[in-house]
Amino acid sequence: MDTGFYRAFENRFRGSRELIASRLRAYLPFLHPLKSTTNTLRAVDLGCGRGEWLELLRDEGFTAEGVDSDEGMLAACVQRQLNVHLGDAIAFLNELHDDSVHVVSAFHVVEHIPFEALQQLVKQAMRVLAPGGLLIMETPNPENLQVGAHTFYMDPTHRRPIPPALLAFLSEYCGFERIKILRLQEPSRLHDPGAVGLVDVLCNVSPDYAVIAQKKGGHALLARFDDAFNRSFGLTLERLAGQHDAQGDEARAAIGDSAKAAAERAEAARQLAEDAFKSATDARQFADDTMQVVHQMNSVLQDLRANVVEQAQKSAQDAQSAIQQARAEAAELRAANAELQLQVRHYQRLTQAYEQQISELLHSTSWRATAPLRAVKDKAASLASAIKRLTKASKDTAARSTGALRATAPIGAPRFSEAPTKRSVDQIITRIDDEIRASNSDQARK
Repeated sequence: MDTGFYRAFENRFRGSRELIASRLRAYLPFLHPLKSTTNTLRAVDLGCGRGEWLELLRDEGFTAEGVDSDEGMLAACVQRQLNVHLGDAIAFLNELHDDSVHVVSAFHVVEHIPFEALQQLVKQAMRVLAPGGLLIMETPNPENLQVGAHTFYMDPTHRRPIPPALLAFLSEYCGFERIKILRLQEPSRLHDPGAVGLVDVLCNVSPDYAVIAQKKGGHALLARFDDAFNRSFGLTLERLAGQHDAQGDEARAAIGDSAKAAAERAEAARQLAEDAFKSATDARQFADDTMQVVHQMNSVLQDLRANVVEQAQKSAQDAQSAIQQARAEAAELRAANAELQLQVRHYQRLTQAYEQQISELLHSTSWRATAPLRAVKDKAASLASAIKRLTKASKDTAARSTGALRATAPIGAPRFSEAPTKRSVDQIITRIDDEIRASNSDQARK
């Protein structure tokens, strides 16, 4: 393989030095307890690559050495004056003394070597580590389905993924006292309460993991590491899948509740629809009954209208007949009144003649001459009475004629006046009475 290829590949796909250095700080809780055990801490990094871990170890006070078989990768370490060696990692371990190292690390190395070489690496690390010393092995996590099925094979030097349980068992098998699996680099948002999607289950389980194996040591020594070993790191596939399933159960329960509520609402709606249909049916029946009543009322009104029209026509005919009869009676009354007028005028002429005779007699001084006056006194009284009756009859006839004509005459027609001879007849009768009384008085004095 081209010597520059793998360094370019690491720069492109692994991440920047700053990013890798920030991720490596997750191991500091396991390094700090070592500082209290001795003043001289030695660490060996197998497959040191660009040297990010060596720089961190140096900053933490360790005497750190690195070994790598890729000369191009070591160039970055040389530039930073890191203590590195070109060579095979397992061969380098074989040359170290027993219990001489406090930390042996291998970041993204075990997936590059055969399993037999991995067994040798773990055994040699067990040998060279001091009591309580730490073996740190980081590798891609095949629990992440995207890593195990896809991105692991982006590196052409990878052999096969190693499940966390296998690497942990190998460390235990080789004699390490206690084992800790650290799952790393998962999205931080998944640690906060919130929804876990299917993509999270498939792609966001911790993409890397590390096995930290500690060599047996004194009880007091190991107790210093309890906090670090008891901490929880990362997310397993089971945990994310369980959260997703729990959400699914909650969602299904919510859907079930929603479906139940929807069914109840549907049943209520169906019942409401039935009630509405019944109400509509009742309303339609009521409308039909109402229309029937309306038709009956229309029929009654038509009959009533016909009766009213008939009665009105009959009343109009009766009124017309009454008007015609009244007019006929008025005509008869007018004729009778005319005849009475003729009689009144006749008697007026007679009265005038009598007045003339009486006047002549009144101006006579002869007793003999007044004898005829006394003779006609009774006749004059009878004539006056007759004239009064005639006048009254004439007035009554005129009044009836006038009333009948007023009832039948059009509005604005001229009215008939009373008999014109009433006043003159009364005056004549009064004068006759006065003359007779005066004549009687004279005769009594004589």
